[in-house]
Amino acid sequence: MLCTYPLAACGAAEILDVVRTHQFATAKRRGSWDIIETAGSRQAKGRNQRLNEELEQRVVERTKAN
Repeated sequence: MLCTYPLAACGAAEILDVVRTHQFATAKRRGSWDIIETAGSRQAKGRNQRLNEELEQRVVERTKAN
């Protein structure tokens, strides 16, 4: 899903509302794209990465035993 907002007409409070509602937003600033994420989204990514690493380690350990 893609929601668009006219950033030129939005202030900081409106942009924060967009990020809070959608968990992240992308914005083009000075010719490059930035991703704006909530702290919860970043924490979830970190948690998922740690869980994936643990799962990969379990797979390695179980395949060694066989």
